[in-house]
Amino acid sequence: MQSSLATSHVAQLTRGAKHDGSTTTCRSVKPVLARRAKSSVLQCACVRTAPRYILAERSNRPAERAGRLCSMRRPVAMPSVADEFEGYEGMGVSIEEVEDADVIVEVNSTEEEVAEGLCERVVDTAKECIAEKGAFSLAVPGGSVAKALKGLAAAEGVEWDKVHLFFVNERCPERKNYNLALDTFVNAVGIPLSQVYTVGDGTPAEEATLYEEQVTSLPESVLAVSDAGAPIFDLILLGMGADGHVGSIYPGSPEAMEMNGLILGVEKPDKKSITFSLPLLNAAKTVVIAATGAKKAERVRAALEDELAPGELPGAAVEPYDGKVVWLLDEGSASALEAYGEEMETD
Repeated sequence: MQSSLATSHVAQLTRGAKHDGSTTTCRSVKPVLARRAKSSVLQCACVRTAPRYILAERSNRPAERAGRLCSMRRPVAMPSVADEFEGYEGMGVSIEEVEDADVIVEVNSTEEEVAEGLCERVVDTAKECIAEKGAFSLAVPGGSVAKALKGLAAAEGVEWDKVHLFFVNERCPERKNYNLALDTFVNAVGIPLSQVYTVGDGTPAEEATLYEEQVTSLPESVLAVSDAGAPIFDLILLGMGADGHVGSIYPGSPEAMEMNGLILGVEKPDKKSITFSLPLLNAAKTVVIAATGAKKAERVRAALEDELAPGELPGAAVEPYDGKVVWLLDEGSASALEAYGEEMETD
Protein backbone atom coordinates (compact mmCIF):
# COMPACT_ATOMS: atom_id res chain seq x y z
CA MET A 1 0.00 0.00 0.00
CA GLN A 2 1.74 3.12 -1.23
CA SER A 3 1.32 6.61 0.15
CA SER A 4 2.28 10.04 -1.08
CA LEU A 5 4.10 12.44 1.20
CA ALA A 6 2.77 15.93 0.68
CA THR A 7 4.10 17.83 3.68
CA SER A 8 6.44 17.27 6.60
CA HIS A 9 7.87 19.31 9.42
CA VAL A 10 10.58 18.21 11.84
CA ALA A 11 9.74 18.28 15.54
CA GLN A 12 10.66 17.14 18.98
CA LEU A 13 8.47 16.12 21.90
CA THR A 14 9.88 15.50 25.36
CA ARG A 15 7.96 13.15 27.58
CA GLY A 16 9.01 11.86 30.99
CA ALA A 17 7.02 9.38 33.01
CA LYS A 18 7.90 7.61 36.22
CA HIS A 19 6.97 3.95 35.94
CA ASP A 20 5.33 4.03 39.33
CA GLY A 21 2.61 6.18 37.72
CA SER A 22 3.29 9.10 40.04
CA THR A 23 3.69 11.67 37.31
CA THR A 24 3.23 12.06 33.60
CA THR A 25 4.77 14.93 31.70
CA CYS A 26 4.69 15.87 28.07
CA ARG A 27 5.78 19.08 26.40
CA SER A 28 5.41 19.61 22.67
CA VAL A 29 8.06 21.68 20.94
CA LYS A 30 7.09 21.36 17.28
CA PRO A 31 5.08 18.59 15.62
CA VAL A 32 5.99 16.32 12.75
CA LEU A 33 3.38 16.14 10.01
CA ALA A 34 3.08 13.65 7.19
CA ARG A 35 0.09 13.65 4.88
CA ARG A 36 -1.43 10.67 3.10
CA ALA A 37 -3.35 11.51 -0.07
CA LYS A 38 -7.18 11.45 -0.02
CA SER A 39 -7.56 10.66 3.64
CA SER A 40 -9.36 11.93 6.70
CA VAL A 41 -7.87 9.94 9.58
CA LEU A 42 -4.78 11.18 11.40
CA GLN A 43 -2.24 9.45 13.61
CA CYS A 44 0.52 10.65 15.85
CA ALA A 45 2.92 8.79 18.09
CA CYS A 46 5.23 9.66 20.92
CA VAL A 47 8.35 7.61 20.36
CA ARG A 48 10.25 6.30 23.35
CA THR A 49 13.72 5.94 21.85
CA ALA A 50 13.75 9.15 19.78
CA PRO A 51 10.85 11.22 21.10
CA ARG A 52 8.82 12.72 18.27
CA TYR A 53 5.17 13.58 17.80
CA ILE A 54 4.09 12.15 14.46
CA LEU A 55 0.88 13.05 12.64
CA ALA A 56 -0.10 11.23 9.45
CA GLU A 57 -3.32 11.17 7.46
CA ARG A 58 -4.80 7.86 6.44
CA SER A 59 -7.30 6.74 3.85
CA ASN A 60 -10.94 6.77 4.88
CA ARG A 61 -11.70 3.65 2.87
CA PRO A 62 -12.62 0.80 5.27
CA ALA A 63 -10.09 -1.72 3.98
CA GLU A 64 -7.21 0.74 4.21
CA ARG A 65 -8.37 2.08 7.57
CA ALA A 66 -8.37 -1.41 9.04
CA GLY A 67 -4.90 -2.07 7.67
CA ARG A 68 -3.50 1.12 9.14
CA LEU A 69 -5.05 0.41 12.52
CA CYS A 70 -2.97 -2.76 12.55
CA SER A 71 0.18 -1.20 11.23
CA MET A 72 0.48 1.54 13.84
CA ARG A 73 0.40 -0.76 16.84
CA ARG A 74 2.47 -3.68 18.07
CA PRO A 75 0.30 -6.82 17.81
CA VAL A 76 0.62 -9.65 20.30
CA ALA A 77 1.70 -12.04 17.55
CA MET A 78 3.41 -10.16 14.71
CA PRO A 79 4.87 -12.44 12.02
CA SER A 80 7.12 -9.80 10.48
CA VAL A 81 7.84 -6.24 11.55
CA ALA A 82 8.74 -5.34 7.97
CA ASP A 83 5.47 -6.73 6.61
CA GLU A 84 3.41 -5.17 9.41
CA PHE A 85 4.77 -1.69 8.77
CA GLU A 86 4.86 -1.83 4.98
CA GLY A 87 3.70 1.51 3.60
CA TYR A 88 5.35 3.70 6.21
CA GLU A 89 8.57 4.11 4.27
CA GLY A 90 8.89 7.66 2.98
CA MET A 91 6.90 9.17 5.85
CA GLY A 92 9.97 10.16 7.85
CA VAL A 93 9.30 7.42 10.44
CA SER A 94 11.42 4.29 10.62
CA ILE A 95 10.03 0.84 11.31
CA GLU A 96 11.94 0.80 14.58
CA GLU A 97 10.44 4.12 15.71
CA VAL A 98 6.88 3.03 14.99
CA GLU A 99 7.44 -0.34 16.68
CA ASP A 100 8.83 1.37 19.78
CA ALA A 101 6.15 4.06 20.06
CA ASP A 102 4.68 4.30 23.57
CA VAL A 103 1.82 6.64 22.72
CA ILE A 104 -0.27 6.54 19.56
CA VAL A 105 -2.96 9.08 18.73
CA GLU A 106 -5.49 8.32 16.02
CA VAL A 107 -7.84 11.09 14.93
CA ASN A 108 -10.96 10.00 13.06
CA SER A 109 -13.43 12.18 11.22
CA THR A 110 -16.47 11.23 13.27
CA GLU A 111 -17.60 9.61 16.51
CA GLU A 112 -18.94 6.71 14.44
CA GLU A 113 -15.46 6.03 13.10
CA VAL A 114 -14.13 6.00 16.65
CA ALA A 115 -16.72 3.32 17.48
CA GLU A 116 -15.63 1.32 14.44
CA GLY A 117 -12.01 1.64 15.55
CA LEU A 118 -12.82 0.31 19.02
CA CYS A 119 -14.53 -2.74 17.54
CA GLU A 120 -11.69 -3.33 15.09
CA ARG A 121 -9.15 -3.29 17.91
CA VAL A 122 -11.14 -5.76 20.00
CA VAL A 123 -11.60 -8.14 17.08
CA ASP A 124 -7.99 -7.94 15.85
CA THR A 125 -6.49 -8.33 19.32
CA ALA A 126 -8.85 -11.16 20.23
CA LYS A 127 -7.86 -13.13 17.15
CA GLU A 128 -4.16 -12.54 17.77
CA CYS A 129 -4.28 -13.54 21.44
CA ILE A 130 -6.47 -16.58 20.94
CA ALA A 131 -4.19 -17.81 18.16
CA GLU A 132 -1.14 -17.30 20.36
CA LYS A 133 -2.29 -18.51 23.77
CA GLY A 134 -5.86 -19.78 23.48
CA ALA A 135 -7.51 -16.94 25.42
CA PHE A 136 -8.15 -13.19 25.31
CA SER A 137 -8.56 -10.93 28.34
CA LEU A 138 -10.54 -7.73 27.81
CA ALA A 139 -11.59 -5.03 30.27
CA VAL A 140 -14.20 -2.41 29.36
CA PRO A 141 -15.92 0.55 31.02
CA GLY A 142 -19.55 1.51 30.59
CA GLY A 143 -21.02 4.54 28.86
CA SER A 144 -20.30 5.43 25.26
CA VAL A 145 -17.40 2.97 24.94
CA ALA A 146 -19.59 0.00 25.91
CA LYS A 147 -22.34 1.23 23.59
CA ALA A 148 -19.85 1.48 20.73
CA LEU A 149 -19.12 -2.23 21.09
CA LYS A 150 -22.54 -3.17 19.72
CA GLY A 151 -20.69 -3.34 16.41
CA LEU A 152 -18.97 -6.53 17.61
CA ALA A 153 -22.14 -8.43 16.73
CA ALA A 154 -21.13 -8.22 13.06
CA ALA A 155 -17.60 -9.50 13.64
CA GLU A 156 -16.54 -12.78 12.08
CA GLY A 157 -13.86 -15.26 12.98
CA VAL A 158 -13.65 -14.61 16.73
CA GLU A 159 -13.87 -17.55 19.13
CA TRP A 160 -15.95 -15.70 21.73
CA ASP A 161 -16.01 -18.71 24.05
CA LYS A 162 -12.32 -18.00 24.70
CA VAL A 163 -12.85 -14.37 25.72
CA HIS A 164 -12.70 -13.33 29.39
CA LEU A 165 -14.44 -10.01 30.06
CA PHE A 166 -13.84 -7.72 33.03
CA PHE A 167 -15.06 -4.25 33.93
CA VAL A 168 -12.68 -1.36 34.49
CA ASN A 169 -15.20 0.09 36.93
CA GLU A 170 -18.60 -1.02 38.19
CA ARG A 171 -21.39 0.31 40.37
CA CYS A 172 -22.09 -1.55 43.60
CA PRO A 173 -24.52 -3.23 43.74
CA GLU A 174 -26.34 -2.05 40.59
CA ARG A 175 -23.94 -3.78 38.14
CA LYS A 176 -24.75 -1.04 35.63
CA ASN A 177 -21.84 -1.72 33.30
CA TYR A 178 -22.40 -5.46 33.41
CA ASN A 179 -26.01 -5.06 32.36
CA LEU A 180 -25.09 -2.60 29.63
CA ALA A 181 -22.48 -4.99 28.26
CA LEU A 182 -25.01 -7.84 28.20
CA ASP A 183 -27.45 -5.69 26.26
CA THR A 184 -24.99 -4.20 23.78
CA PHE A 185 -22.63 -7.04 22.83
CA VAL A 186 -22.12 -9.93 25.28
CA ASN A 187 -25.36 -11.76 24.53
CA ALA A 188 -25.10 -10.97 20.82
CA VAL A 189 -21.65 -12.49 20.37
CA GLY A 190 -22.02 -15.30 22.92
CA ILE A 191 -19.32 -14.72 25.52
CA PRO A 192 -20.04 -17.35 28.23
CA LEU A 193 -21.48 -15.63 31.30
CA SER A 194 -19.11 -17.68 33.44
CA GLN A 195 -16.33 -15.66 31.79
CA VAL A 196 -17.96 -12.27 32.38
CA TYR A 197 -16.72 -11.13 35.79
CA THR A 198 -18.84 -8.74 37.82
CA VAL A 199 -19.50 -7.60 41.38
CA GLY A 200 -21.92 -8.74 44.06
CA ASP A 201 -24.07 -6.91 46.60
CA GLY A 202 -21.43 -5.89 49.13
CA THR A 203 -19.84 -2.55 49.91
CA PRO A 204 -17.24 -1.10 47.50
CA ALA A 205 -14.43 -2.16 49.82
CA GLU A 206 -15.78 -5.71 50.08
CA GLU A 207 -16.42 -5.98 46.35
CA ALA A 208 -12.98 -4.60 45.49
CA THR A 209 -11.39 -7.39 47.51
CA LEU A 210 -13.57 -10.04 45.90
CA TYR A 211 -13.02 -8.67 42.39
CA GLU A 212 -9.28 -8.63 42.91
CA GLU A 213 -9.51 -12.28 43.90
CA GLN A 214 -11.30 -13.03 40.64
CA VAL A 215 -8.68 -11.17 38.62
CA THR A 216 -5.75 -12.90 40.32
CA SER A 217 -7.19 -16.42 40.40
CA LEU A 218 -7.21 -17.03 36.64
CA PRO A 219 -4.50 -19.17 35.01
CA GLU A 220 -1.63 -17.36 33.32
CA SER A 221 -2.87 -18.52 29.93
CA VAL A 222 -5.74 -16.09 30.49
CA LEU A 223 -3.98 -13.41 32.53
CA ALA A 224 -0.22 -13.45 32.71
CA VAL A 225 1.39 -11.79 35.72
CA SER A 226 4.08 -9.11 35.62
CA ASP A 227 7.28 -9.25 37.66
CA ALA A 228 5.60 -6.79 40.04
CA GLY A 229 2.68 -9.19 40.53
CA ALA A 230 0.07 -7.35 38.47
CA PRO A 231 -2.17 -9.22 36.01
CA ILE A 232 -1.43 -8.26 32.40
CA PHE A 233 -4.61 -7.64 30.42
CA ASP A 234 -4.37 -8.11 26.67
CA LEU A 235 -6.56 -5.09 26.01
CA ILE A 236 -8.18 -2.46 28.21
CA LEU A 237 -10.66 0.05 26.81
CA LEU A 238 -11.27 3.36 28.56
CA GLY A 239 -13.34 6.43 27.99
CA MET A 240 -12.04 9.75 29.30
CA GLY A 241 -14.57 12.16 30.74
CA ALA A 242 -14.59 15.90 30.15
CA ASP A 243 -12.92 16.33 33.56
CA GLY A 244 -10.16 13.86 32.66
CA HIS A 245 -11.39 10.90 34.71
CA VAL A 246 -10.96 7.28 33.60
CA GLY A 247 -12.81 4.39 35.20
CA SER A 248 -13.80 5.70 38.62
CA ILE A 249 -10.50 7.54 39.07
CA TYR A 250 -11.27 11.27 39.28
CA PRO A 251 -8.90 14.26 39.27
CA GLY A 252 -7.52 15.01 42.73
CA SER A 253 -9.12 11.92 44.27
CA PRO A 254 -7.36 9.45 46.59
CA GLU A 255 -7.68 6.83 43.84
CA ALA A 256 -5.67 9.06 41.46
CA MET A 257 -2.75 8.91 43.90
CA GLU A 258 -3.09 5.27 44.96
CA MET A 259 -0.15 3.16 43.81
CA ASN A 260 -0.93 0.06 45.88
CA GLY A 261 -3.62 -2.49 45.18
CA LEU A 262 -5.20 -3.65 41.95
CA ILE A 263 -8.90 -3.01 42.51
CA LEU A 264 -10.05 -0.03 44.57
CA GLY A 265 -13.33 0.63 46.34
CA VAL A 266 -14.72 4.11 45.63
CA GLU A 267 -17.17 5.74 48.04
CA LYS A 268 -18.82 8.92 46.73
CA PRO A 269 -22.08 10.42 47.99
CA ASP A 270 -23.88 9.71 44.72
CA LYS A 271 -21.87 6.75 43.48
CA LYS A 272 -20.44 3.60 45.06
CA SER A 273 -18.20 1.58 42.80
CA ILE A 274 -15.03 -0.37 42.27
CA THR A 275 -12.31 0.60 39.81
CA PHE A 276 -9.09 -0.71 38.34
CA SER A 277 -6.14 1.11 39.90
CA LEU A 278 -3.59 2.99 37.80
CA PRO A 279 -0.94 0.29 38.41
CA LEU A 280 -3.33 -2.36 37.05
CA LEU A 281 -4.20 -0.23 34.02
CA ASN A 282 -0.53 0.37 33.36
CA ALA A 283 0.33 -3.32 33.51
CA ALA A 284 -1.72 -3.97 30.35
CA LYS A 285 -0.28 -4.81 26.94
CA THR A 286 -2.48 -2.21 25.25
CA VAL A 287 -4.82 0.45 26.62
CA VAL A 288 -7.13 2.35 24.28
CA ILE A 289 -8.52 5.67 25.53
CA ALA A 290 -11.51 6.93 23.54
CA ALA A 291 -12.59 10.56 23.70
CA THR A 292 -14.98 12.35 21.38
CA GLY A 293 -16.44 15.82 21.13
CA ALA A 294 -15.01 19.32 21.34
CA LYS A 295 -15.86 19.63 25.04
CA LYS A 296 -13.01 17.18 25.76
CA ALA A 297 -10.48 18.88 23.49
CA GLU A 298 -8.66 20.86 26.16
CA ARG A 299 -8.33 17.87 28.49
CA VAL A 300 -7.01 15.75 25.63
CA ARG A 301 -4.48 18.43 24.78
CA ALA A 302 -3.38 18.73 28.40
CA ALA A 303 -3.01 14.96 28.73
CA LEU A 304 -0.78 14.74 25.68
CA GLU A 305 1.14 18.01 25.77
CA ASP A 306 1.28 19.48 29.29
CA GLU A 307 3.38 18.90 32.37
CA LEU A 308 0.94 17.82 35.05
CA ALA A 309 1.00 17.35 38.79
CA PRO A 310 0.39 13.85 40.17
CA GLY A 311 -3.35 13.11 40.31
CA GLU A 312 -4.26 16.21 38.29
CA LEU A 313 -5.50 14.38 35.19
CA PRO A 314 -5.92 10.60 35.56
CA GLY A 315 -6.18 10.00 31.82
CA ALA A 316 -2.66 11.35 31.38
CA ALA A 317 -1.31 8.89 33.96
CA VAL A 318 -2.30 5.91 31.80
CA GLU A 319 1.00 4.83 30.23
CA PRO A 320 1.54 1.06 30.22
CA TYR A 321 4.95 0.16 31.59
CA ASP A 322 5.75 -2.39 28.89
CA GLY A 323 2.92 -1.82 26.44
CA LYS A 324 1.16 0.88 24.45
CA VAL A 325 -1.53 3.46 25.02
CA VAL A 326 -3.66 4.44 22.03
CA TRP A 327 -5.75 7.60 22.05
CA LEU A 328 -8.72 7.17 19.72
CA LEU A 329 -10.19 10.60 18.97
CA ASP A 330 -12.55 12.37 16.62
CA GLU A 331 -11.89 15.78 15.09
CA GLY A 332 -13.66 17.59 17.92
CA SER A 333 -11.64 16.07 20.75
CA ALA A 334 -8.39 16.46 18.79
CA SER A 335 -9.02 20.06 17.79
CA ALA A 336 -6.79 21.63 20.49
CA LEU A 337 -3.73 19.46 19.80
CA GLU A 338 -0.80 21.50 18.51
CA ALA A 339 0.02 19.03 15.74
CA TYR A 340 -3.61 18.82 14.63
CA GLY A 341 -3.92 22.59 14.53
CA GLU A 342 -0.83 22.94 12.33
CA GLU A 343 -2.20 20.21 10.04
CA MET A 344 -5.40 22.20 9.58
CA GLU A 345 -3.41 25.33 8.75
CA THR A 346 -1.66 23.53 5.88
CA ASP A 347 -4.93 22.51 4.19
